[in-house]
Amino acid sequence: MREIHTASQSGLVALTAMGIRAVIDVVADDLLGAASLVFAKKLTALSESGHLTPTQHEALSAVVEVGHAAAHRAHVPSERDVLMMFEVLHHVLCSAYGLQNTPSELKARTPPKPQVPKGSRAS
Repeated sequence: MREIHTASQSGLVALTAMGIRAVIDVVADDLLGAASLVFAKKLTALSESGHLTPTQHEALSAVVEVGHAAAHRAHVPSERDVLMMFEVLHHVLCSAYGLQNTPSELKARTPPKPQVPKGSRAS
């Protein structure tokens, strides 16, 4: 991620798009353990296993396609497109890795509601 952000900050948008595509490939392999699948099948497998919502699947498919075009067809995406790609990638990374312990940690640090005796509430 550091290298992708460095490429982006240096204005290397095609390289950034290729890097984002590579991160999606690595994340899919990590979540699925299926390094031999092509991108489309990885995304379908991520959806079928509950890692992606239909909206996330559609967004990731578009992001991967920009990465493919940059890598194989000399496409140079706009900086705005790369920012959208980053947004999708960050959302998926947070969903895949960032939320695993969040619910239990938040619950553990949240004080319980005080018990109010029945009949003492103002109506």
